[in-house]
Amino acid sequence: MRLRRLRIFWAFAPRPLSIALTNACDLTCVYCYAPKHPATLEFRHITSWLHELDDNGCLGIGFGGGEPTLHRQLADLCRYAVKNTDLAVTLTSHGHRFDEALGGRLKGYIHFIRISMDGVGATYEKLRGRPFAQLRRRFAIISDLAPFGINYFGNSRTDQSEALSAGKPIGVIWREFFDDLGMPEICFHCTRVTFITWCHRQGIPENVIMKLVNHASTEIHRIYQRLNVVDVHAWRDRVTDPYLARMAC
Repeated sequence: MRLRRLRIFWAFAPRPLSIALTNACDLTCVYCYAPKHPATLEFRHITSWLHELDDNGCLGIGFGGGEPTLHRQLADLCRYAVKNTDLAVTLTSHGHRFDEALGGRLKGYIHFIRISMDGVGATYEKLRGRPFAQLRRRFAIISDLAPFGINYFGNSRTDQSEALSAGKPIGVIWREFFDDLGMPEICFHCTRVTFITWCHRQGIPENVIMKLVNHASTEIHRIYQRLNVVDVHAWRDRVTDPYLARMAC
């Protein structure tokens, strides 16, 4: 059966949007698919898009690349978005270029940071070609800027290599790493799947769950923007409590 949404529910802009600011990157990961020529988007074009997205209901933009910290006007773009739109501003980076100078320019103008990793310790160094200890030192600067999470890019080969080198299951390795960082069990990129799974366990019908998913996405991005809610249960309950209250009546 083909489902159709009423036109009044159509979105004029994506909820979140990722923008590759540049193709340039100072790492040479052998498996990376991105083109390496240093093409860069212009400031005036990006700011024009930000206004168009904001006016049409987009909730947040994520700056990526390549490596977005190689864009000379990254801090200016983040500042512009925060001061002139209601968009949440996020960033995906390898993390190695976050020093005190960049941190000072970005402070107050970014809502969430994603650090891309393929493993920890020796596995990370083999794949990324940079000292893992150096990345760990950057986390102190990054965590002072905004909440941050880990984008884990893994496959059976990297997971097996890491498990063999550490003598532990891959899940244990990452759990210990997150515990050491003081990071929560549920990472942000897992929350959509986690939310749907939780709804199933509450006995919420499938058709109702899918209606709630868009609202959940909206709540998540509001947290990104202004509400400063740390615990995943806080937004989950705000989305589902009204429905569960009606069920109890």
